[in-house]
Amino acid sequence: MALTAASEFISISSSEDWECLDTQDNECGESFVLWEKATSEDFPMVKCTGIVNCTAKQAFDYILSCDLETRKLWDPQVAKYDLVEEIDKNTHLLHYVYTAPFPVTTRDFCAFRYVYQTDNTYLICGVSTENPAIPPLKDYVRGEIFISGYTFEDTEDGRCKITSLNHVDPKGWIPSFVVNMAKNKQLTKLLQMSKMINEFVN
Repeated sequence: MALTAASEFISISSSEDWECLDTQDNECGESFVLWEKATSEDFPMVKCTGIVNCTAKQAFDYILSCDLETRKLWDPQVAKYDLVEEIDKNTHLLHYVYTAPFPVTTRDFCAFRYVYQTDNTYLICGVSTENPAIPPLKDYVRGEIFISGYTFEDTEDGRCKITSLNHVDPKGWIPSFVVNMAKNKQLTKLLQMSKMINEFVN
């Protein structure tokens, strides 16, 4: 399953017909780009790309080692990020909870996290599932992750290209301004994450 998820992630993120929405430079002068692709669902796919000054393995290790408080430094809406079960070394069952601005209800997600490695590419990918160990909670809306995660690829100059991909249906009622805000925050999140990675490795 990890190989299947990795193949799907790479196929989607490298496909054509992405529309560039925004570009921002980090403190090192590297450009980070926000992309969008229309889908048959109500919510588009969103992709971000950028370069950080470390190896793919270092970036991958940082993301996997983050506890909740560290993750909040670059993903401030996350309220819970629990590893519920390690199915095998490549497959983990997780429970995520994300806050939302008033009056939107908090969302939670039950998902498999897949990790996959090749010689120069590392991948962390989430896909929704249902599991009795993580039943729906009455005060939350259970969202659906079609596919979400990161690839970390070594570049020829010894740095790392990061690609984030998100295709998520939060379910329930959400006003359009919140949808747009969440979409635009993906670029801010990747910029902050790259800063944290640089601090971690240096």
